[in-house]
Amino acid sequence: MNILLLCYEYPPIGGGAAIYVQLISQELAKRGHHVDIVTMQYKDKTLQWANKKNAKYADKKNTDKTAPGGEQLPAVENHQIGEGSVTIHRVACLRKKVEICTTPEMMTYCWSAFWKARSLIKTAKKEGNPYHVNFTHFIIPTGLVSMLLSWTQGLPYVVTTHGSDVPGYNPDRFQLQHKLLKPLWSLIVRSSKTIVCLTKTLQDMVLQAKKDARVMVIPNAVDTSYFKAVPKQKKILLSSRLLPRKGFQYFLDAIAGMDLRGYEVNMTGDGPYRKELDQQLAMLKKEGKIKGSVTIHGWIAKEELNKLYEESSIFVFPSLMDNFSMALLDAMNARMAIIAANCAGNPEVVGDTALLVPGGDSAAIRRELLRLMKNPSLQKEYSIKARQRVLDNFTWDKVIGTYEELLKAAAGQER
Repeated sequence: MNILLLCYEYPPIGGGAAIYVQLISQELAKRGHHVDIVTMQYKDKTLQWANKKNAKYADKKNTDKTAPGGEQLPAVENHQIGEGSVTIHRVACLRKKVEICTTPEMMTYCWSAFWKARSLIKTAKKEGNPYHVNFTHFIIPTGLVSMLLSWTQGLPYVVTTHGSDVPGYNPDRFQLQHKLLKPLWSLIVRSSKTIVCLTKTLQDMVLQAKKDARVMVIPNAVDTSYFKAVPKQKKILLSSRLLPRKGFQYFLDAIAGMDLRGYEVNMTGDGPYRKELDQQLAMLKKEGKIKGSVTIHGWIAKEELNKLYEESSIFVFPSLMDNFSMALLDAMNARMAIIAANCAGNPEVVGDTALLVPGGDSAAIRRELLRLMKNPSLQKEYSIKARQRVLDNFTWDKVIGTYEELLKAAAGQER
């Protein structure tokens, strides 16, 4: 198939959804499909836009470069993967930050993406090699572009929803936008062939917003060979975008006064809540309540983050609202013992392979953290269970075939 894929975020910008889009496009290419991605352009002084982990998918001229002096990411990247290919088209927009995107910034992407995608569709038709289907990520904003392309170019679309594009999912952002855009949101959903949800939790939220939506659940997946199996160290890792709902503040409350000596705590990610977390940690240190090494790193290079995943023995994920977190799935894949909030999609991801605690309960986080720190054999037990759950349920071999069937069916409905 020739697949047009729209997503406003794609690595190195964005969060878990961007990584997911990168991975699934590569998997589709491995199976002989040709994927054209239309995503955001970005400019930054120090952003590393290609890394060694992705070198096997990249042209040599595009590998391991940085963007000094505000150099833009490549406008076009062509990657041959097996019998298929992935081509990334980056379009002009006004995005300011790598880790987060505002609604006005998204709208600038929509304008550019529509005209770029329209040009790609027309060119493909003229060359006798038309697209079969539009594989879209996020109902809002990207679904708006896909709906307009469906109306004007006749290209059917399937949407994978990732959370914040669903009304009621994100308590930190987009509540007003969802109220204002509800009729448009419903029209985008109705015009799509299928809405794919990564968890039943999110599927229920979509159906609550639109009872007659055509929905199905297909989980996230990972490359099980991605992380190296190295000896674990006494390191505790948290990794996420920094928003209030991600719950890092509850973790900091949990470790206040704990004797962490012998363990190293690393908190990675960036976002609007970074300042508050830095202030909270600084106050705890000033009051003498941090006994050990605790660092909020912010946004770090992929290689450095991968090393933390490989070396860390405990992963804490206190998020109050997450759909199917790639950070959580990566922690399972990297053989960590996990403490997670018993909220939203988290229980569907971890099953019985993690220690679940009530959302926002710092005392419970503290209790389970002490339990793991004092019991290496329990750490090992949960790390083995987490890895096995990934192997049993969340590999690309188990997931990609369902997506192929769905995309082929959507394309066939228009022919």
